[in-house]
Amino acid sequence: MKNCRINRFIDTECIVVGASLAAISTALECARRGIHTALVMHTNSPALEIGTSMGAWLSESEAALMPEDLRDALLVNAGAPVVEGTEPFRLLDQTTALTTVEDLLIDAGIAIFY
Repeated sequence: MKNCRINRFIDTECIVVGASLAAISTALECARRGIHTALVMHTNSPALEIGTSMGAWLSESEAALMPEDLRDALLVNAGAPVVEGTEPFRLLDQTTALTTVEDLLIDAGIAIFY
């Protein structure tokens, strides 16, 4: 028997590497445009990488730059806006974000590889 490797990306038109906000936003936009997309990351959850890259707080200006569905997924059960200085921030619920962001990607038809 020959040593064969199965190409898991055979039907993929776009491969996005990483799970930062930029990577997830890119994958969602590609999927929205009908492009078969795969998201490849080294962590076991996109929400964990988001938390690592941006911390537990999400500012209103950061949220405004995100795709609406991603913003909504991150802000589910987030704390009420807290005013510190001039810009309101929200405390993210990492546990909820973990499942809602992953569900959002799967519902968009994005193949996720850990």
